[in-house]
Amino acid sequence: MKCPLEKKGKAESDRKIVRAAISEWELETCVKFREVEDQEEYERTTVVLVKPQDSSLCGVGAGRIYIFTGNRQVLFLGHRCLTVQTVAHEFGHVLGLYHEHARPDRDRYIDIIWSNLTNFESTKKQFSKKPEGSITTLGFPYDVASLMHYGPHIYGKTWESVTIRAKDPLLQLSIGAATDTTIQFYDAKTVNYFYCNDTCRNSVMNLQCQHGGYPDPKSCHRCRCPQGFSGDLCEWHERYTGADPCGGVIPAESFNQSIYSPNYINEFEHFSYKKGQTCNWLIKAPHDKLIAVRFTGARFGFPCTMYPYVTCDDYVEVRYGDDIGVTGAR
Repeated sequence: MKCPLEKKGKAESDRKIVRAAISEWELETCVKFREVEDQEEYERTTVVLVKPQDSSLCGVGAGRIYIFTGNRQVLFLGHRCLTVQTVAHEFGHVLGLYHEHARPDRDRYIDIIWSNLTNFESTKKQFSKKPEGSITTLGFPYDVASLMHYGPHIYGKTWESVTIRAKDPLLQLSIGAATDTTIQFYDAKTVNYFYCNDTCRNSVMNLQCQHGGYPDPKSCHRCRCPQGFSGDLCEWHERYTGADPCGGVIPAESFNQSIYSPNYINEFEHFSYKKGQTCNWLIKAPHDKLIAVRFTGARFGFPCTMYPYVTCDDYVEVRYGDDIGVTGAR
């Protein structure tokens, strides 16, 4: 899908942020966007970006509904909204995604703390739940860290007021945690399903993707894999990304074993690993056994307590659910 974008009148710094957010979607999905170059093309645009005087105003309807918007969607991006994560979130709406916390099944995973909302009458609609049958989730699992999920303190009376609480306490600090990888696995999988599900349907490959992967619409001979896996069929454990080798597959034993995070703390008690470094360990146990994990070390806590009211940028994440593509506890 090609969506020309208006750039006339927007500052170059703003455009760089918008381009960075768009590139996230283009990297993870089959969707392509194109900037408008002249007035004639502008008349045919399908998405128009508007920078309103209200710096906090940002929003757009979910998808293009012709009877309401015609052939054009207007995306409002106030100055305070111009971050890559927020712009990517709004483009998720442009592509047709609703808020994750608006899913009909959300009450199984989160609670909305209505009493902690500021300006209740004007903000409660941001937490409304879609009725059964009004939207489709494709049967994909709920992900508290989805790009389309609000954070745990949004619209709170104070900066520390919890407005969204996870049913599983271990997931509380993962809510709205799409900061490191802006678009989560199931965000991209949903968009790819609706925009290019037929791309690989006639492929002779008939891929049997593993670990929740699915045929890559950009390259039908291989699968798109959840974090931690790679290979044409997602059959390989991806040990690490970044400069320092780490990670691996560990068979769980009846005795204690240790995993070390490389360069976590140096002799000056500073983080010394490079930005973008990730290490993935896959711990395997027999089907009739449970895995117990304990975390120790200087300036280390689980869940992340270094920043009690915000998402941790440096963290260990444990994926322990039924679907390894869903964000775990941090």
